[in-house]
Amino acid sequence: MKKNEALCVAYVDEVSTGRDEKQYYSVLVKYDQQLEREVEIYRVKFPGPLKLGEGKPENQNPAIIFNHGDAVQTIDMNKDNYFEEALQMRNLLEEYKYHYGIRKPTILQDHLMAIGFWGKVFEIILDLWFFIFQYGIVYKLGIAARSTSIAIYMLSWVYVFVVFGIYVVVAYTRDTYAAKEHIYYRSVQSLVVVLAILVIVALMEFTEFEFMDIFTSLVAFIPTGWGMILIAQVLGIILQHTIIWHGVVSLARMYAILFGITVMAPAALLSWLPGFQDMQTRILFNEAFSRGLRISQIVRGKNS
Repeated sequence: MKKNEALCVAYVDEVSTGRDEKQYYSVLVKYDQQLEREVEIYRVKFPGPLKLGEGKPENQNPAIIFNHGDAVQTIDMNKDNYFEEALQMRNLLEEYKYHYGIRKPTILQDHLMAIGFWGKVFEIILDLWFFIFQYGIVYKLGIAARSTSIAIYMLSWVYVFVVFGIYVVVAYTRDTYAAKEHIYYRSVQSLVVVLAILVIVALMEFTEFEFMDIFTSLVAFIPTGWGMILIAQVLGIILQHTIIWHGVVSLARMYAILFGITVMAPAALLSWLPGFQDMQTRILFNEAFSRGLRISQIVRGKNS
């Protein structure tokens, strides 16, 4: 917490209230750089005992109330007190110090920084094909008014850089104010949403912009953003020392969230649909079902 000012720690505080009664509080603390000590930010009183069900989710609940933002990542520290687990990460990191051939072991987001000049050039050329989607789709938008001028394609790039600039500003305000002055971060988000709505309304009123252009443009600009991330990775050794790199990292996180939603949303929907579990069981044990066996009795260990 001394090195990372925005890092906070949540824990459960047990307070004796007399006799055999105890009161539990969820407490959030952080390190104050000016006071040079840990300070308490929030203290939330529990209505009753801490653990009512399973241990793991109950341990996460005290910290969930302090989380805000677009995504929350929880890390399972299962078996962390085992002696073997304590050595695992240490031994893994030691492997990166030695050479076992031409090069020492490296992580895959670092292999691009270790390749030579011509390797970087070839990698960038391969990444340029993501921009083909943008070139082919922008002329299909209603706002293009069926024009085939190269100016339409150039204006689409202006749009890309403006959106990227706005995203960098939002990411900067999140990193700067989300931990301390959360209202400032939400104010910037609200301002961006309002401006976006006003721009869309103005385009629909004074140009040939169509509402479906919003969804059509996503097909063009999502691959463009991914191509920009890949190129930024190749040039990471240069961009890491500039303010652009923070925007690239934030954009990459957003794509990771989108990919996660794309993968998990269908799985969640299918698991929610009634009868899907029975269908899955039928598929897995199709051969047994075809033989007339009662799978439910087999699984439950009951006699027919």
